[in-house]
Amino acid sequence: MIAAVLYVVFAVLRVLELLLFGRIIASWLGADRSRFVVRVLYETTEPVLALVRPLTGKVPGPLDWAPWLVLVLIEAARMMLASLLG
Repeated sequence: MIAAVLYVVFAVLRVLELLLFGRIIASWLGADRSRFVVRVLYETTEPVLALVRPLTGKVPGPLDWAPWLVLVLIEAARMMLASLLG
């Protein structure tokens, strides 16, 4: 039972990771935010990014480091969960 829950959590983390990569690429390409797909990417990832933005706001420079920090945190969570599965 616990293994099934962990696999669902893995799947959710993977989907979030893919959404974040899509947002990063859309940002780099200067995609129009009024397009449906781009709007979905931004609306689904913004709540997660808003949680870490206070931590990354102090980093100087023009880049938004929040997506990268979230990706690192997702990978750390995945590694911890994998250790639980044994």
